[in-house]
Amino acid sequence: AEPGQGAPGRSTAFGSILSPAMAEFLGEESLPRTQVVKRMWAYIKEHDLQDPKDRRKIMLDDALRRLFKAPLTMLNMNKQLSRHVFSNDTPPPPKARPPAVRRPKQGPGAGRKEPAKAKPAEKGGAKAQAKRSGGFGTVQILGPLQEVVGAEQLSRTEVVKRVWVYIRSKALQDENDKRAIIVSRDA
Repeated sequence: AEPGQGAPGRSTAFGSILSPAMAEFLGEESLPRTQVVKRMWAYIKEHDLQDPKDRRKIMLDDALRRLFKAPLTMLNMNKQLSRHVFSNDTPPPPKARPPAVRRPKQGPGAGRKEPAKAKPAEKGGAKAQAKRSGGFGTVQILGPLQEVVGAEQLSRTEVVKRVWVYIRSKALQDENDKRAIIVSRDA
């Protein structure tokens, strides 16, 4: 990953807002917190500021003394950084999303095969079809499955019914285990 980029779906384009003292030290006004920590450690190692007796302790030079209070350790550095690194509340730019697919409401009676009393206006409409199909609407059927079900577009529940009719008509169920389907290339 390139600097300033986080996990997919998370925007780090704005980074974190830095305090004036930290911005002066790093030469940037905004950076992701991970990059701030990375640059701090690069500075500490470059200037050999780790205590030789206890490498967890960091000796403060003049530049670090303006940013941190003594004693500074590798364990409390992130805590002390919180005074200088602020989250950027600027919203990320909106992502282009594909249009949402509206699904029929599901609830009591949505799975019924036939509506209790069909109104004359609904008999052949898409709304009535969705009710008869368990709320799934119609699906586009591709390739060889069209030959099995005999249609290009059906409700999902109707596709399953027709596949089972085909399996039974070709005797493709295992006699010992009716859940198992025998795959036949010539069927």
